[in-house]
Amino acid sequence: MAMPPEVTAPSHWLSYFVVPDVDRAHSQATALGAKTMVPPTDVGDGLRIAVLADPQGATFGLMTPMPA
Repeated sequence: MAMPPEVTAPSHWLSYFVVPDVDRAHSQATALGAKTMVPPTDVGDGLRIAVLADPQGATFGLMTPMPA
């Protein structure tokens, strides 16, 4: 996935977890202390994603295929 020009992060791997509802999982994760890096967002290929960092700083993504 191409990064927006304003992102200065180097190339990296990011693990995504497929969840039934990104918005709900995002809310649960932030309630438990995760920090939002990318809020729930619709992206190409019919996906809704969010990127978070856990309380220790490890980043991970959430992903839900959008209905056709």
